[in-house]
Amino acid sequence: MSALEALDQNVPIGITSAGASEHSFPTSNSSSAAAEGQGKKSSKLKKRKGERKEKRPKKSKMKCIDDSDEENDAQKGENSVVTVESTKETKETTKEEDVIEIDVDDEEKKPVAAAAKPVVAKAIPEPVAAAAKPAAKPIPVPKPAAPAPAVPPPKKKKLSMPEAILETLREACGPMNVKEIAAKLRTTDTVLNNILGKMCDISNGKKALVKKKIQGDGANAKKTIYFANQKAAANQVTRPDEGLFESTKQKNELLKSELLTLSSKTAKLLAEPKNTEIDATIAALESEISAMDKRIALCKAASPSQSGGKKGKFGLKKKELPSDTRSLKLRINNMRSEWVKRKNKCMDFVGACADGMEKKPKECAKLMQIETDEEVGCKLPDRYTVAEEEKKLSVGFRR
Repeated sequence: MSALEALDQNVPIGITSAGASEHSFPTSNSSSAAAEGQGKKSSKLKKRKGERKEKRPKKSKMKCIDDSDEENDAQKGENSVVTVESTKETKETTKEEDVIEIDVDDEEKKPVAAAAKPVVAKAIPEPVAAAAKPAAKPIPVPKPAAPAPAVPPPKKKKLSMPEAILETLREACGPMNVKEIAAKLRTTDTVLNNILGKMCDISNGKKALVKKKIQGDGANAKKTIYFANQKAAANQVTRPDEGLFESTKQKNELLKSELLTLSSKTAKLLAEPKNTEIDATIAALESEISAMDKRIALCKAASPSQSGGKKGKFGLKKKELPSDTRSLKLRINNMRSEWVKRKNKCMDFVGACADGMEKKPKECAKLMQIETDEEVGCKLPDRYTVAEEEKKLSVGFRR
C-alpha cells in the first residue's frame, strides 16, 4: 500500500494500536511517481491536518471519588479505563501528524525508522480520590521587638557671642581683658572689641558689662578690663520665694515628727519576738505539755498499791481530817499538848546532860545538834477554848 492510499483510508502510519496492523512506507525504486504527485500530496496533507484537528477527541475529566464508598470505587475503575483509551487516541493522532508532516524527499527513510520503533501508549496514573486539602498556612512567628533607640542627650543651646562673653565673665567671677576672653572663646581681638563696645552700652536700664581702664607699668602701661555688672537686670539672679521657703520648712518639721513616731513604733516592734521565735516557743511548750499529760495518764492508770492511793508512804492508812470545826479544834489542842510533852522530855534530857558535862543547856544542845523553837523562831500557838461538853470529849479523846 502506498503512502497516498494509507492517507485516503485514515490509517495511521508508523503507529501500533489494538485492532490495527503496523503500516510503513514501501521503498519506491522510481522517483518520477513521487515528483508527479507532489502537488496533490501537499494539498491533501493540509486538508487532512485540518480534519484531524476538528476530530481530535477531548480528554474526559475525572470526578473526585470517595474511597470509603464501594460504588464510587467501581465507577472509578471505569473512568480510569476511559481516560487511558482517550489518551491513547490522542497520542496516536498527534504521532500521525508528526509522521505525515515529513517532506516528500525523505519518505523512503524516515517512515521506516518510525515503523521500527512503534509508539506504545502509557497508562496515566489514577487521579487522587479525595480533593487535596489546602496547605495550612504557617503560623507567623512574632519577631522580637527591636530595642528602643537610645534617646540622644538634649543638645545644648548654641549661645550667641554676647551671651558667650557674658557667661565667660560670670564663670570667671572676676575681671578679664580682651586677650583672656579671646583665648577662652577662641576668637580674635578685633571681633571682641566691636562686641564689647556694644555690650557696654545701656541695656535694660543698666550696662551688661562694666569697662574699666587700669594704669600700669612697662610696655602695657594702660590696660582695659571688663567684668559683669551685678546690678544689671540681665545679670541678677532670681530671688527665692519666701512663701515657698516657709512652706517647705513646715513640711520638714512635719516629716521630722512623723519620723520620730515611726522610729518609736519600729523600736517596739523590733523588741517583740519574731514570728519564728514565737512558733519555736509554742512548739516547745506543746511538747512539754504532751509529755506531762502522758505522765499524768500513766499515774492515773497505775494501781493503788503502786501509787499509794489513800495510804501513806509506808502503806499505812492516812487519817482523814474532820470536816466540822469542833472536832478540828479538839484535834489541834491534842496535838499541841503532845508537842509540849515531848518538848519537856527533850529539855529535861538536855538539862541532865548539861549537869553531867558541867555545861550550859544551850551549849549541850549545840553539841547534840538539837534545834530549839527559840533558835528557829517558832512560837507555839495558843490553845483553843471549847465548851465544857467539848472538854469532856477532849479528855476522852486524849485517853
